[in-house]
Amino acid sequence: MKIFRIIASWFYSIGVYVRNMLYHYGILRSTEVSIPTICVGNLAVGGTGKTPHTEYLIRLLQKDYKVAVLSRGYKRKTKGVVLAAPQPSKRGVENPTLITADTIGDEPMQIHLHFPDVPICVSADRVAGVRYIQKHCPDVQVIILDDAYQHRAIRCGYYILLTAENNLYVNDHIMPWGRLREHAYRSHQADMVVATKCSGKQQPIDRRNVINALQLATFQQLTFSWMRYGTIRKFKGSKVQKFEGSKALSAESTAWFFRPLVLAGIAHPEVMFEEIRSRYPQAQLVAFPDHHRFTKRDWKKVDKVYQKYHCDAIITTEKDAVRLLLQEQYMQQWGEKTFVLPIEVDLKEYTDIFNQNILHYVEENTRNR
Repeated sequence: MKIFRIIASWFYSIGVYVRNMLYHYGILRSTEVSIPTICVGNLAVGGTGKTPHTEYLIRLLQKDYKVAVLSRGYKRKTKGVVLAAPQPSKRGVENPTLITADTIGDEPMQIHLHFPDVPICVSADRVAGVRYIQKHCPDVQVIILDDAYQHRAIRCGYYILLTAENNLYVNDHIMPWGRLREHAYRSHQADMVVATKCSGKQQPIDRRNVINALQLATFQQLTFSWMRYGTIRKFKGSKVQKFEGSKALSAESTAWFFRPLVLAGIAHPEVMFEEIRSRYPQAQLVAFPDHHRFTKRDWKKVDKVYQKYHCDAIITTEKDAVRLLLQEQYMQQWGEKTFVLPIEVDLKEYTDIFNQNILHYVEENTRNR
């Protein structure tokens, strides 16, 4: 089986290489954007923390600039360009009447709930998406492109490349042998490389190993980031601000008696599960693939584990929660017993370096525009 993956990887690699050469020699052309654009992406398939880093950028920039986000809207049920904006333009914005995870995707929906005043646009064609934002949200000053590193049709002004510290792109292989969807040499396009999901026990030698392995160019900035898990909050089933529940789950008072079922449809759920189990030792995990669309059969599996271990509640991610809201059976059975675990990026001592690089780029390109 491995040999077939290697052969398939070889053919895929040739296809990616030819495509990149077509862009390199100008046979296929890239479109530049007239306003500052920041690309947050990776070379591998999922699991590097793009959404938390995108949200970090929004929080950093929205105090001084009008920010918009452009994403693919992975596994949404709609086609074309869809815009989730606080006040849609009257010039014919073709929006669904209800913005949900089905219409814009789970990750864009999560961002939309956290930042309801920030326009969130989804489009597989990034050039069309940018033009749509510029037409219908003309006051936007910065566009953050979530997961667009491999999209050569658009040329962003600043590239942030994410790579998991425990699985650097230089140690990986092209799909399907490995998880890379682009050659490792494409890292040269990045202005900043962020080693994400660092261990809390990281030592100076670990950082030195990352630096030696990546061998970045002198113009590239390397930073590190950690995932910070917040207070587990009550899951709200209302249409607005679903994650703003006031009732928190106390780790101190119930840790040894509380039995939560951890429901996760994300990449690498073991990291989240380890965090929850450190708070609640009797937690049980039921994991599904990333962006999984839950079915009635899934609920039978969940119910079986829930009953077997006499669970008291369900803890899930915010990304999963926006999909669970669309599941009537789930909401009826477990809606009142569900809590969400917020996740944010923590740059620690690299905060100033990261912020200064981003703010300098946006300021310079806003002034030069």
